[in-house]
Amino acid sequence: MLLFYLSALDTQEERKKFEEIYKKYGKLMKYVAYNILRDDSLAEDAVHNAFLKLIKYIDRIDEVNCHKTKSFVVIITESVSKDMYVKRKREATLSIDDNEQEMVVEPPDYDSLDTHIIADAIGKLPEIYRDALVLKYVHQYKDAEIGDLLGISPTAVRKRLQRAKEKLALILGEEGEVNVL
Repeated sequence: MLLFYLSALDTQEERKKFEEIYKKYGKLMKYVAYNILRDDSLAEDAVHNAFLKLIKYIDRIDEVNCHKTKSFVVIITESVSKDMYVKRKREATLSIDDNEQEMVVEPPDYDSLDTHIIADAIGKLPEIYRDALVLKYVHQYKDAEIGDLLGISPTAVRKRLQRAKEKLALILGEEGEVNVL
């Protein structure tokens, strides 16, 4: 299967980088996918689809052996796996409406906060918001690229980022770190 992926890449440098990612993170990707899908063959399909997405963004990966690349690979794998899970669920059952109430909260002054406090607060966010924030502000992807990676529209990305910031402000406000009102 590795040869299939490598044939889709243009340069030898990209091939080498992809091969390192394949060897280093392949098992982790399968583990992440299996934990979501609970089916070996579906997890393998999810990993395959995640690798296909990774090929598109291989030039954006600077270093293979770093936490940034690992988080990127995990986010893509989770996204692909969740999409497959939802699609499978949708085919088996009727969809349920998600009536989420929107709250308007003034964003806190993040510049004055300790980085560790913000990181802890981000860790408390629901995964869909955390992933969008990490892709936007850590990996510095554009909204359209995040949408492509997560399988959502750029408009949905912007909405998730807005909601993530609102929830982050609430978390920081509850912990007494920031006055959000």
